[in-house]
Amino acid sequence: MIDEGSGAFGIVICDINDLKLVNDTEGHNAGDRCIKAACRLICRIFAHSPVFRVGGDEFVVVLKEQDYRNRLSLQAALKEKVQENNRIGARPVVASGLAEYEPDTDRRVADVFNRADARMYEDKTELKEQKLLQDRSGPDENHHRRAPDDAGLALPVFRYRLGGDLCLSLRHAV
Repeated sequence: MIDEGSGAFGIVICDINDLKLVNDTEGHNAGDRCIKAACRLICRIFAHSPVFRVGGDEFVVVLKEQDYRNRLSLQAALKEKVQENNRIGARPVVASGLAEYEPDTDRRVADVFNRADARMYEDKTELKEQKLLQDRSGPDENHHRRAPDDAGLALPVFRYRLGGDLCLSLRHAV
């Protein structure tokens, strides 16, 4: 349940495209670099929000206050960088979906999460279709650029509460 008076918030779900392929073809060190680069990108754009790694290649951002007010421009900035990466064959390519809390209809954080997740899958499909069309026309000179090697990148954890639930968040010091 979402506490009454929780205030406005949004959720962004992010998923790294083709991480399994990177791991299978270039090894897990390359996959780790890709995960770190994705975390760095997401944390840099959503600089005032907690970022949670919830799966091998999935991240959740909880938008409140400043980042919530700027959510559309921040989401656009993420998509712009991802489109550029997709176009030049660089990593990471991160699909994302944004959903806002709708107090008249949402009773659980999961309602907002599920809408964001569905939008992320729509974006993932769109990015893969764009990549397929691009691959048919031939790669450019930067095709499959590696993520920067940041093996020593520290991802400190901090605690965050949303609707009474304690969560752990990754935060990259940018």
